[in-house]
Amino acid sequence: RAETSYDGIEALRLAAGCQPDLVLLDISMPEIDGFDVASKLREQPWARNLRIVAITGWNRVDDRERARTAGFHEYLVKPLDFDRLRAVLHTQLRP
Repeated sequence: RAETSYDGIEALRLAAGCQPDLVLLDISMPEIDGFDVASKLREQPWARNLRIVAITGWNRVDDRERARTAGFHEYLVKPLDFDRLRAVLHTQLRP
């Protein structure tokens, strides 16, 4: 099952309600950016095993480091390589 949100506040509300196993998260979102969303998700007890994948147009070294610190497991840059996305999903969703 997949859910979609269009800003950081909605992403947090939606994640709290459905408690996903995996989140594909843009970095540049209105209200709260993806870095802060990831950090806030990491604070939730239900998100202990949550996998977070960045899908973003930002590709600077410091963006990647900030994403790692915020709790992202993977960092994919747009334009998206769908073969790479499939491989990441396969890896991140393994039991």
